[in-house]
Amino acid sequence: DKMSNLLLALGTFSILFVLLYASVALGYRFGIWRKASVDQNSLGIVKVAEGSVFALLGLIIAFSFSGAFERFELRKMKIIDEVNSIETVYHRIDLLQPQDQQHMHTLLRKYVDGRMITFNLLSEFYHFKTELSHTRNEEDFFWAEALQAVKNSNNRDVGLLLLPAINNMFDIANQRVMVTRIHPPFGVFLLLITLAALSGFLIGYGMAKHEKYTLIYVLSFVSITAFTLYIILDLEFPRIGLIRVDSFNYLLEDMRS
Repeated sequence: DKMSNLLLALGTFSILFVLLYASVALGYRFGIWRKASVDQNSLGIVKVAEGSVFALLGLIIAFSFSGAFERFELRKMKIIDEVNSIETVYHRIDLLQPQDQQHMHTLLRKYVDGRMITFNLLSEFYHFKTELSHTRNEEDFFWAEALQAVKNSNNRDVGLLLLPAINNMFDIANQRVMVTRIHPPFGVFLLLITLAALSGFLIGYGMAKHEKYTLIYVLSFVSITAFTLYIILDLEFPRIGLIRVDSFNYLLEDMRS
């Protein structure tokens, strides 16, 4: 699994790197071709265009990175919230009759096992949906058993304490699923990559003015821009890249133990 994540990361970075390098090379070749028919002063306009495009690219990168990082942190916080909600339910089960406590604790452990399996399969869409459906069936069964256990307690206060805690546990579980689906519109990613490619094109076009292809400058721009775009994408999809939100799953595993 780690190897596949590494290969995916390298593949994504390589695609971005090649795309940006090709845009610079294309801009340079186009500039050399146009130079024969355009006076030198006209090429100076490129500097104005470069400034505008770079400013817009920087703005979009800043907003995209900020939003991706906030969503990444939100996903981690939801894991913490779920752990706390499960622990609350676990302790409030102690309010039930002794004969029901062991049964409900066993069901809760089984439910937690299912939750861990579900999010370990998040990157495998079909298996994730199947396991998610199975977990929701377990939620229905757990709720029905909890209702019966509350009735057996013959204590209204037990239901007022236990049932809202179980409902909150299920709500947070659903929120974790919903949070994984929150992403910017596809057009934002398209705009980001297009602006980066256009910036590369203008850099190449501008270098044609001096007929000097500065490789170190090109590689620096291409590398850092491709890496920045990759980091944004990785933060948006933190279970299929190198930046892993599931590193926080140890909290759920420790609580289960």
